[in-house]
Amino acid sequence: MKINLSENVSYYTQRNNRFYPYGTCNTTSMIQALEASSIPFDYPEGVQPEDHLTKILDTKEAWDIMKARHPWAVPGGLAPRHVHSMLDWAVNEKLVGQNVVGFRKNVSIQEILLSILRGCAVVVGGRFTKYGHIVTVVGLDTAQESLTPESSAEEINLEQVSHIIIDDPYGNFHTGYKDVNGNDTLYTVQQFDWVVKSYNDPNNKWAHIFGGVL
Repeated sequence: MKINLSENVSYYTQRNNRFYPYGTCNTTSMIQALEASSIPFDYPEGVQPEDHLTKILDTKEAWDIMKARHPWAVPGGLAPRHVHSMLDWAVNEKLVGQNVVGFRKNVSIQEILLSILRGCAVVVGGRFTKYGHIVTVVGLDTAQESLTPESSAEEINLEQVSHIIIDDPYGNFHTGYKDVNGNDTLYTVQQFDWVVKSYNDPNNKWAHIFGGVL
């Protein structure tokens, strides 16, 4: 059974972004996840939605909220778009108008795949690049034909999963990003576990879960 939530959705590349094209994997991946999850959101006509989200996270309001809620981020020189809960804030409060995404640090690979089964993408980060990188999980390919949206995470047998499907806004990790098309890149479970934070820990991945499905 193969599921690809972004099969009929545009692929979003950060490389054509107006603002910080080499540093907006975060906002681009969040937009990709909204689209793949079929969650409607607002943005100005004629503007790329990921640019709009980046601008929201560059406002004085966003900076003030980050400084108040996450003072630890200021000495490190982080911008609001680099803080996971600030990405959630901008999507929930500014783009959609309701809570559609939440960040957790203890999500199992099975839970990530369960979200896909239930029609909602997941944004994860890890050591794809030297500086860290954020991508969107949009699908899976498994030999378990019996899985349904009503299945539990425990029912997902990772040994039966041949690939996890990722939309990478920077390109294809497997080519060292020489191939700039990161649409539908395939990862084995072992590759996914190694590259996605927390590393080599299948039960504690850092993930933005969309749709409130978990």
